Amino acid sequence: MQVTEVKPFPLQSTLSDLEDSLTKKEEKDWDNEDKKADVYDKITNRILKIFFAVAVFFLVTCWIHEVLKIVFLQGYHTKSFNLSDSVLIALLTTTSINIFGYLLIVLKYLFDNKKVHK
Repeated sequence: MQVTEVKPFPLQSTLSDLEDSLTKKEEKDWDNEDKKADVYDKITNRILKIFFAVAVFFLVTCWIHEVLKIVFLQGYHTKSFNLSDSVLIALLTTTSINIFGYLLIVLKYLFDNKKVHK
């Protein structure tokens, strides 16, 4: 029977290899988490853009409807609706500017061409 020489277990090299593999695995996990967070942010951003675009469109549509109703009521003097010309001009001008300014601000913020994510 031959006795073979038993080599010592290379503990130090195995530990450093294990640490390197753990580090690489952790880096991959962090990269995956960053990618998941980026995808989640993009999906959330898209959903919010759709929601606010619809909300702003609805608001502006309602406003245009109400303006046309005021002009119609003033023009045909229905239901004893009567405003002086200066009041009508002030009402329609200031509120229209406010509504369309709001529309512009919201849409410019939501659909900005600058890239947020690299």
